[in-house]
Amino acid sequence: MLDATASYDLAVVDTLSARSNHGIFFESLRTVTGVDYSELGKLQDDLPIESPEPADEEEWVRAAMTGNPQIQSAKANWDAAKDARKASLSYLLPTVRLSASQSYREDPLSVFTDQSTTTSVSVSASMPLFNGGRNISQARTSAWQQERAKQQYIQSQLTVARDTRNLFRLVQRDVDRVSARYKSIQSSQAALEATQTGYEVGTRNIVEVLLAQQRLYSNVLAYATSRYTYVLNGLRLKQTVGSLSAEDLQQLNQFIDPSDAVTKITSASGRPSN
Repeated sequence: MLDATASYDLAVVDTLSARSNHGIFFESLRTVTGVDYSELGKLQDDLPIESPEPADEEEWVRAAMTGNPQIQSAKANWDAAKDARKASLSYLLPTVRLSASQSYREDPLSVFTDQSTTTSVSVSASMPLFNGGRNISQARTSAWQQERAKQQYIQSQLTVARDTRNLFRLVQRDVDRVSARYKSIQSSQAALEATQTGYEVGTRNIVEVLLAQQRLYSNVLAYATSRYTYVLNGLRLKQTVGSLSAEDLQQLNQFIDPSDAVTKITSASGRPSN
């Protein structure tokens, strides 16, 4: 009796937690999409659970090095910092000016032809002595900014490479986990049937039947969670690599069953509002 009461109390706590998460997930979805969805379709049972393709982890990392938006942004910032560094150094160089002029003179009243052409060329050089301190300071600042942009670029490469490898391994793990969770459902279902048979013949009690049911439902929940985790990690992997597209979402949407939907809970009783 005490075991049944404890199981019931635990189920109440789990229900309250699930109800709270239910509302949080719907609110998070509205924040991302800007749409207040009242229901969402579930994943179909025929959703394919496959390992990442290509199966080589390093190929995904190489693709991320060229396609990840974070790396591309950091590389652009580094290039801009290098250009700014070159511009700041140009202010420390002397300025050289070359000028040339030519004049023509003719006296129309002269009996003799009185013509003259004068050509002059001048070269001048100047040094920014007065602004030298400021220019040197700007050059040092640009050098620091260039080095910082370089380190941020290197750090983004390391971070993206780490995330890509981790997500690749997570997706592979999710594939095995989904398979294992499905087998656990079959095992717990067979165990429940055996326990119910034992209860009918008097060798098992009702508490054992309830515990067997609890294990079955826990495995069903774990199986569903592992499938959603597989989908999310697969999308995150493509997002990290920079290959996630609308076609990926459209393909996934083909395995959403709108007839089997989860309805948003909006009433205090925990039931969908009418």
